[in-house]
Amino acid sequence: MTFKNLYISTMALSGLLFFSCSHAKKKSSELTEPKTTNNDFQLSYSFLNLEDSPNGIAALKSEAQIKQILAGYFDIKVGSSKGTQISGRINYRNNFQAPGKVISPEIKFQLTKGQETLALNNYRDQYGRLFGQISLKQDCLLKDGDSLAFSVELYDGDSLIETKDCQLHIVLETLWSKYMKKTEALVHHNTRLAARYKLKGKIHKPLFVDLEKNQGRFSDLNFYDLKTPEQRLEAFDRKAYSKVLVTAAERLAGLALNNSREKDTKLRRERAKLLAQAIAEYSRAFPLDNFYTYTNLPHNDITHQWRFGDPLIGASILILPDLLNDLANDKVLRENLEAMNNFHLFSSFSLTEKYRDPNNQRYYLKQPGTLRKSSGIWADANRHHRMRTWICQVALQMDYNQPLTYLPYWYFPYKEWGQQATNILPEWEPRGSFTDLKVWADTNGRLTCLFNHSGLKPDGSISHHTGTRQDMAHYAYGYEWQSIGLSEVANMLKGSAFEVGLAPFQASTDFFLYNYPKMIYKGGIDYQVTGRSHYSSKIGQFGREIFIPGVQQVLDTQGQNKSSNSAKLQNYVEQLKDDSAELSGNFSYWVNDYMIHRQGGEKPYFMSVKTQSARACGAEGFKGNGDYGFHNGSGIFQIKVSGREYDKARYAMDWHAMPGLTEEFRDDRIPLSSEKKAYSKETYCASLSDNLTGLSAFRYSRTDPYSSAAANKAYFFESDQVHFLGNSIIRTKQGQGKSIYTSIEQVEWLQDLHCSFNGKKSTIKQGITYDESLTLNQPSWLYHKGIGYFIFPKNDQQITLKAGSAINRSDKKSKIKQDIFLLAFDHGKDPKQESYNYSIVPHLTLAEMDSKLKQLRLTKRKNNDDVQVIYNREQQIFQAAFLKAGEVEIDDLKISVDQPALVQIKKINHQWHISLSDPHHDYELKEITLTINKNLVEGTQNYLTYGPEQKAVPCQQVIISNNKTGQSQLRFLLADESDAEAYALRHELYAAMPINIIVKEK
Repeated sequence: MTFKNLYISTMALSGLLFFSCSHAKKKSSELTEPKTTNNDFQLSYSFLNLEDSPNGIAALKSEAQIKQILAGYFDIKVGSSKGTQISGRINYRNNFQAPGKVISPEIKFQLTKGQETLALNNYRDQYGRLFGQISLKQDCLLKDGDSLAFSVELYDGDSLIETKDCQLHIVLETLWSKYMKKTEALVHHNTRLAARYKLKGKIHKPLFVDLEKNQGRFSDLNFYDLKTPEQRLEAFDRKAYSKVLVTAAERLAGLALNNSREKDTKLRRERAKLLAQAIAEYSRAFPLDNFYTYTNLPHNDITHQWRFGDPLIGASILILPDLLNDLANDKVLRENLEAMNNFHLFSSFSLTEKYRDPNNQRYYLKQPGTLRKSSGIWADANRHHRMRTWICQVALQMDYNQPLTYLPYWYFPYKEWGQQATNILPEWEPRGSFTDLKVWADTNGRLTCLFNHSGLKPDGSISHHTGTRQDMAHYAYGYEWQSIGLSEVANMLKGSAFEVGLAPFQASTDFFLYNYPKMIYKGGIDYQVTGRSHYSSKIGQFGREIFIPGVQQVLDTQGQNKSSNSAKLQNYVEQLKDDSAELSGNFSYWVNDYMIHRQGGEKPYFMSVKTQSARACGAEGFKGNGDYGFHNGSGIFQIKVSGREYDKARYAMDWHAMPGLTEEFRDDRIPLSSEKKAYSKETYCASLSDNLTGLSAFRYSRTDPYSSAAANKAYFFESDQVHFLGNSIIRTKQGQGKSIYTSIEQVEWLQDLHCSFNGKKSTIKQGITYDESLTLNQPSWLYHKGIGYFIFPKNDQQITLKAGSAINRSDKKSKIKQDIFLLAFDHGKDPKQESYNYSIVPHLTLAEMDSKLKQLRLTKRKNNDDVQVIYNREQQIFQAAFLKAGEVEIDDLKISVDQPALVQIKKINHQWHISLSDPHHDYELKEITLTINKNLVEGTQNYLTYGPEQKAVPCQQVIISNNKTGQSQLRFLLADESDAEAYALRHELYAAMPINIIVKEK
């Protein structure tokens, strides 16, 4: 794939072909698919076919068909002697019912083939679970690569329940041994598993003494003898109980880390056994029983159980090698190890009732009978958060065939899922540690069907936190989920019988290749799409420091079969390394309310706008990690040439006046987005693109008590410039009673500012303190480092320019010293239907500013509460955001729509390139009719889906007719509820998809 100065034509990515047909929707068999040409990106799976998507695995059919013998894999080392236990136990599927339900003593395993060389011992652990341990009756004389067949039967008394044929693999090194070495390396590498719990000074010595003196308990943490919820509640409040449990777990991890570095083998092994006892004591005292409904801990502890699990599993892996020699002859040690393992069998897959509710639309489909087609639980970074625990858990269990969890709701049949022949993760039931881990990796690429589903969207974006609205998580959560979690598991299983399949790599490499060449500019990523990482110091170097290492690991950990876009993605990685990656075009992320407009070549730039609605929100803020992002996504616009414009500026800017925002210019503390649960209820929000030019528009209004303004806002992107129109600006709440601003720019101040305000030119020296307001009554401009800001005031309109120490920086603690300048409209304290009108153009010289202003004045603009229009007569580009049904007449064009719509029309030679979308995303709306005063060729066009997947869908049609007056009507048939099957139940997401057609004029 070539990214250098890649211009993407409308024909190339929209793949349009005109042909005539009747005015009725055609049947599928009659549909002629338009052709796609010169498309460098091809999605390797489809959003338009649920069976083809990477969401599902083999279906569950009935409880009777579920196998009761779990015996998938066994191996033993070459040359093993008589009495050696083989790796892998025979497991009883119904062990998950113990200890609550006693497993009948009549149930047992029996060898029916292989008795000459193998012996089987039935035994039950301290919880009453049944296992079959096989050992050698004689020395193993088979060589590497050989196998030994044997069969197992399961009996209930004298009644045969089931038979299982198995293979014992003879190997130079067992799979578990290889896996364990990788797990140890992971624990030392992953700070959440070990390094962050390092103990300071020599505190470890008295702690070891304390544990030994108190039989594995910390004497200062009095939680061990609290066995009931009532006892725990009497001793601790919820936060205090959480703190004591976390403290104990992290201490154990710190001690295990210290012990792993002990060179005295005898001492290290003695302390490892002491730590095994301590972890077992912790596990027995922990409220594992119904942990998922436990109310004596904060809710986040129940849903983020890795707070306890990570340090415990890390400690367990660090001490495990020093326990192996004594396991066979030390019953107490074996029971401690069982307790250590038992903790994770019940904690790491714990789900609150909310997550098991089939009406939870973050994971499950709402239509009756569709649970089996849902993405299923943890179709988000929640699986990534757990992957490191699961990886370690596989090693700790030392059993290929023991499931990763015994929680009953993961077993078929469970409530509504069982009635629909599926499970909470379609269609998985725990079957064995290695198999289970592979399934969770194989199903990593989860495709969404609804706005409030987390996962991969048909516009290419990814969401993690949904709740009231969805986010864009292209760094925190989303990127990590598709890179780190997957590649870590793939690395562990690579080359084994459990190697991760192709599907998750197809999903992740497609995700990386479609999105990041658009979002990364000059090595940095757009901070508005990075989720909670929007304040990260890695934003400016995201390409080199985050993207390249993570993606390279994904590429390197694939199995023998490589994803179809691997070579193209590797090529992009190489271009990032040598700073040669470039891309040009305009791209709509219509599901997540985001637009990119960028250019490569000799005059590169990057522009973007992130808006919000009742469906989508901005990057979320977390205390201590992006405290100031409350206004993220509220129409925030960026223009970058060097690529560093907003990198350091984030730490010195006033986040009350982010560029593009229309809001009260407050000076108080900005709340965290999580503090205000009320958001936008506006449905009018969309973007429209033909991959060359485009527009974005939305109604800005928020219901939270902090925001104080409302406005209609629109952004119009042409080839090398962008226009901004806003109207109906009002105050909605009292707030602080300060002025409502529309921030034109707030950015790093690197050179002198040159101004021409009301025809009077001046220069503001870089670095001084500047704070002035003035009234504009004629077109004016400001120039900074090659970028021109052009203001077209309506009557007398006030602006504000602040710079240097006049900026009220939000982050008072940041040590980054950076000069900032802020240019904004001041709409007053109580604006009455105020408006704004301005343009921004990159790559200008100071000498070109006056002539560019004259040129921009020729652009026709309409800006009212019915419609916002930009018409570039020279380039013959008409762009309009119709807030209502209505008509626009401008020069020789007369265009009307019968519904609110975003419209873009270009005349190229004798063809009309027409684009349209529904700004309300109304999937009950069946069509929008556009009328134009041009005599177009009649017929029906079939348009393709927009975004990463360009495909024909039978219902995607535009029906063109004309009348005797020379007008043409174009009926754009939209994705609606009747098309649910055609869109694989994703019609809601496709309702506002950009539609692009090309029509000839008669």
